[in-house]
Amino acid sequence: MCCKDALSPFQPVSDIILSKTERSFSTSSARRLKASWFELYPWLHLCTTNYKAYCFICMQAAHHHASSKADQAFISIGFNNWKKAIEKFNCHQMSSAHRAVVGNKMARESGISVYGQISTQYESQQKQNLASFMNELKSLVFLLRQALPIRGHDDDEGNLHQCLKICFSEHKWTEDGRYLSPEIVNELIQIMAHSILRSVLADIRQANWFAILADETRDISNREQLVICIRWVTEQYEVVEEPVGLLQLDNSSAVTIFSALKDCLIRLNLPVEKCRGQAYDGASTFQGHISGGCKAIQR
Repeated sequence: MCCKDALSPFQPVSDIILSKTERSFSTSSARRLKASWFELYPWLHLCTTNYKAYCFICMQAAHHHASSKADQAFISIGFNNWKKAIEKFNCHQMSSAHRAVVGNKMARESGISVYGQISTQYESQQKQNLASFMNELKSLVFLLRQALPIRGHDDDEGNLHQCLKICFSEHKWTEDGRYLSPEIVNELIQIMAHSILRSVLADIRQANWFAILADETRDISNREQLVICIRWVTEQYEVVEEPVGLLQLDNSSAVTIFSALKDCLIRLNLPVEKCRGQAYDGASTFQGHISGGCKAIQR
């Protein structure tokens, strides 16, 4: 191996030297090593004995420790099939043997092990992912606060995707899309809702006494919906009303409404005994003096 003692790869730009690598592939065309390839492949080395190309890094590594997995065309034989040069250069550069040699060389020069480099890269990627995820949460908070739709007919054109791209330049995060699926976005919204609800309930329990407000209506799909709100007074004597439940009803009977109200209070850990007021509409299922929801709670 004539180049084993070289300290750096030989990468000439002179046409006089490069012309010596010329090979004819047909009667009408000839190809040779190009100087521009040295910029694309820094490991490329030209041997001035046979005017063939080698991988300088793999060649030096093979001199100290031979590898059966390495491409011998770039180590001992030499490469001069210029017609397929780019294809073969890329193939060698992406090979596991070449990447392992490059990794070991970088580790020796930096004093950091390959494992340490992988850990550092992984930690950096984790920080970047966390920052992107926090931007997604900020976008969700804004859209939910303004009662704007999250998705559109096309997810990529929805408000969430566009907010991430325009406001935070998170193009790669939206292309990846692992945390932007409808299931995960809905779960994030539910977590936010539960966090807000816990904060509201803490204020209600601190006030000790509360009143129930409820009303029933039909949504656009003609299904019965019961909205439940809690009214209380703070220590500063401020009256506060907050919604704590939106329940779908099978029917609008007094028994169903009472069951829904009772179930909601139990799940929220709000004792009925501390209820000091009720406010409903004038429907008999709510206000009926015999079997209305109001009368059932008073019992």
